[in-house]
Parts: sequence; structure tokens; C-alpha cells
Amino acid sequence: MSVGIPEPPRTDTSKAHPARVHDWLPGGKDNYPVDEAVGEKPPRRRRATPPGSHPVMSHAASDLHPEPAEQVTAEYAGACIRLGVRTREEVARFFDGLDLVEPGLVAAPEWFRTPPAPSPEDSDIYAGVARLR
Repeated sequence: MSVGIPEPPRTDTSKAHPARVHDWLPGGKDNYPVDEAVGEKPPRRRRATPPGSHPVMSHAASDLHPEPAEQVTAEYAGACIRLGVRTREEVARFFDGLDLVEPGLVAAPEWFRTPPAPSPEDSDIYAGVARLR
């Protein structure tokens, strides 16, 4: 290093970092196993969230239309971008311990309350709203 210029801090990959955990949640690639381990434990992230809050999540689906999802994921991978898509079961884990609001974790168009709503069959996105006890 140059004289008088401090050395930048090193990345400690043995400890989870909030920015890397946030990157992991939608399927990002800039994280380490320790970040994924923290991200897999949704209840820990909710400790500071007040009861009565309504967490909302939407996520790209891998099982609503598997072939197009695989094709798009491969195209992104060709550009060195990891596209994070999950099955309904994988997305549902983020709602563990919460009370899902009707209609639950469903294809995003099922949340439309006024016409015209897109057809759920055309959606590649899961969406859900929950209520924190």
C-alpha cells in the first residue's frame, strides 16, 4: 500500500453480512454459504418486525412453467448472471411461522381484485402476503 493510505478491510466470509444475505434471497450469486444459512432462517429476520406487520413477497417461479423458466435461466447464465427462480415450496419457506392472507401464496394475478386481471396461467411469479403474529 502507499504511504499514508490505510489498507482496505478484508471481507470476512466466515460471518454473514446483511447485504450478501439480501443478495441471496432473490437468487443472487454474490454471497457465501454462511449468508445462505442465515437466509434459510426467515424467523430470525423477523425479530425486529412488529406484530401486525404484513410482509409481502413475490418471486420468480420455476415450477409454474418449467421449460421457459429453464430457458430464461440458461440465457441469463450465458451472460454470467444467476437468475434465482424457486418452486412454490421453496418460496413458501419464507412465510414459515406467518399467517398467510387469502388467497395465500399463489400466481401473482390471483391477487388482482378488480378486472381486468391477467390470467394466472400466464404468470411466472408467485406472490403472497402474510400477517406477523
